[in-house]
Amino acid sequence: MVQHPHPRMKGIPGIAVFWLAWAISAGCGSNPGPNPSPPELNRDVVFRTAAVDRLSPDWAGGLIHQAPVEGSGSGVLLDPSRILTAAHVVEGDRTIRVRVPIISRGEPVGMNFLKARVVSISKSADLALLEIPPNRELPQAPLAADPLQENEFVFVFDASPVPHDVSLGRALGPTQINCSGQPGSSGSGVWVLRNGWFELAGMVSSALIQAPVVTNVWSGQFGTERVQVHLVRPGPILANLIPAERIRGFLEGAKEVK
Repeated sequence: MVQHPHPRMKGIPGIAVFWLAWAISAGCGSNPGPNPSPPELNRDVVFRTAAVDRLSPDWAGGLIHQAPVEGSGSGVLLDPSRILTAAHVVEGDRTIRVRVPIISRGEPVGMNFLKARVVSISKSADLALLEIPPNRELPQAPLAADPLQENEFVFVFDASPVPHDVSLGRALGPTQINCSGQPGSSGSGVWVLRNGWFELAGMVSSALIQAPVVTNVWSGQFGTERVQVHLVRPGPILANLIPAERIRGFLEGAKEVK
């Protein structure tokens, strides 16, 4: 196990996620009744994201945090020793390394680099279960009991480029969402806030980035030339999900890889 200080924390800080979630619950929730204050939310969801790396076959051992990487994705810490990810992220006969956050007083202070073992895999469901040495206390991740509804808010926790990047999006249905983010998000957990509690509604299987959005900011004359200035920003991502129901079935029928 290798520990390193966290190089940078991109995205929304953990507590900000919960204030945002609380605001959404208060203003846009589908369930009537009193809304919880942020401390009542299951805040550990912020730090359940793991980066999953498929190491290059050129790696001959040595310091695992310096090993060359062939491909990367994300994963969800189900409990202290199990990580759920997409099967295609760990396909092939490769060494799998995960990067999980070190948490101190409720905040990330570094990263653990751990070798993971593929315990079970289903290519048809595009799901894989990894085992790591337990590195901190963590309750069982709650799986959503009901499928996503159209226009329901979701939180996507992506480990690309570093864990804890958070995208806010909307469900287009039970198996597809629209959100901001980046490519390489396979295995990212998709969480939904219901009754003041975060539940794992699914996992990103694949994503398609739509065409960039171009906005005309300014146009005018520059000398003898007509000049136009455009603002270009990435288009939203359409992500296909593996729903919680399929995840639950996979976990219940998971058979250990020999």
